[in-house]
Amino acid sequence: MKLFVNDENTSREALIIASFTSAQIEIVNSGSGSVSSETIPSQLPAFSNEVSGLVAVSNKLVSDFAPQFTASSQQHNHWVNFRFNSLNDEESCKNNLQTLNNELSTKVFLSNNQLSVADIHIFAALALNKTIESLNKCQRIQFCNVVRWFDNLQHFSTLRNSTFISLPVVAINKNLTPQEAEKAKSETKTTATPTTTPTTTPTTTPTTTPTTTATATTTATATTTATATTTATTTATTTTTTTPAVVATTTVPPTEKPQAPQKQKQQQKTKNPEQVEAKQNKRAPKQQQAKAAPAENRSDLSHLNMIVGKILTVERHPDATNLFVESIDLGEDKPRTICSGLVKFMNPEDLQDRLVVVLANLKPRAMRGITSQGMLLCVENADETKAELVTPPEGTPLGERILFAGHEGPADAALNPKQKYWENVQPQLRTSDDLVCCFQNIPFMTSRGPCTCKSLVGGKIK
Repeated sequence: MKLFVNDENTSREALIIASFTSAQIEIVNSGSGSVSSETIPSQLPAFSNEVSGLVAVSNKLVSDFAPQFTASSQQHNHWVNFRFNSLNDEESCKNNLQTLNNELSTKVFLSNNQLSVADIHIFAALALNKTIESLNKCQRIQFCNVVRWFDNLQHFSTLRNSTFISLPVVAINKNLTPQEAEKAKSETKTTATPTTTPTTTPTTTPTTTPTTTATATTTATATTTATATTTATTTATTTTTTTPAVVATTTVPPTEKPQAPQKQKQQQKTKNPEQVEAKQNKRAPKQQQAKAAPAENRSDLSHLNMIVGKILTVERHPDATNLFVESIDLGEDKPRTICSGLVKFMNPEDLQDRLVVVLANLKPRAMRGITSQGMLLCVENADETKAELVTPPEGTPLGERILFAGHEGPADAALNPKQKYWENVQPQLRTSDDLVCCFQNIPFMTSRGPCTCKSLVGGKIK
C-alpha cells in the first residue's frame, strides 16, 4: 500500500499508526495537494482533503491489520474529532492538556478502556509536537494522568519494534516521592510581592485653639485621640480639654508591676537542675516525632511493592492439601518460594509459566514448614467459588513495579504489620466492567498497559 501526503507531520503520523498496527505501507511525500489514492488499492476511497484522508487511512489500517483497535462509538468519534479540531500545533496541544487529563483521571484509554485509533492519533499529535517532552516537573505532576497514558503508549511493543519510524522515548520518573513532588511544585511557585499602602500626612487648618504635640509611647492617656500609623512617632492636632492634674491621675506609674511573674521566676531558679533536664529529655522524642510526621503524608497504597513475576514451577505442598508451592522469578538474583491456596480453583498447568503479580514486601511467613516469601494476587468472585490470576500484559519486564496514578512513593523494604497498609488497601481492590484490576477506579498500571483478569467482573482482589 502506498500513500501520497503533502507534509512531513502527516507522513509521520501515518507511520506511527502503521507502527501500532504492524501494517505494511509506504509513505511518499508529494509536496503539494492532499492525501491521494492514486496508487492505493481500489478498495480504499478517494479523499477530498488531508484530514478526512488520514482518518480514513488509519481506520483502513486498523481494520486490515489490527482489528482489536477498532472502535466506532460516539465517544471514540468525539476524540478523533478532538484530535483534528484542537491539537494542530505545539500551542494548541499544551492548551488542551487539562481536557485530556480530566478525561483520563479514571481511564486507561480514551475509548472504553481499550486502545483505539483515537488514542493513537492523539498520542501521535503529542509526540510529534514534543508536548510531554517539553513539560517541566511541576507540569508533569499537574497533568499526571496524561503523562501516565502517554508513557503507556510510548512503550507499546509494536511501536518500539517498528522499522517505519523511530520515536525517542520521553524519560518519565514513575517513582516520584512526595518530597520530590513538593520540590517540583516550589520550583515554579511565584511568591506575591507584599504591597504597602502609602501614608499621607494630614494637613490641618490653623485654629485659635492651643495644640499639643504627642509622641507615641507604651502608655496611653485617656484625653488624647490618635490615628494608628506604621511609624513609631506621630504628630496629632488635639484640643486641650483637661487639666494637668487630671492627666497625672490617669497615668499608670511604670513602677507598679504584678508580683506573680517574679515569684514564678524564683521558683524556676530553685528547681532541681536534674529534674529539668529529665523533663526536657522526655519531651524530645515527642518533638522529633511531631517534626517527622509531615514527611509521611502519603497513601497506604504507596507503601506496597506489587511487582511482576513469572511462575517457573508449581508443586503441591507436601503437608497441606489446599496449598501450591510456586517458584516465581521476580527479576531478582534467585526465584522466590511462594505458597498460595489455589488448589481448589486451578490445576498446576494453569499456573505454569504464567505472568503474575506478587505482593513482594510482606514479612516472610512459615506455612506448614515452608517459608512463603510473598503473596500471589488473584481475583475471586463474590461467593469465593472461582478465582483467576491478576495478569500483567504480555511483554511486561519481570520485576517491574505496578504503579497507581496519584499514589506515588517508594515501596517499603518490608511492611510493618502494625501499620496494616495491606489490610487498609485490600477492601478497595476490584476489577472493573472491562476486567481491569483497579484500586478504587485507578488501574494496576505497567509499562505495557493495565493488569486484567480473564472473566470476573467486580471481583475482589486478594
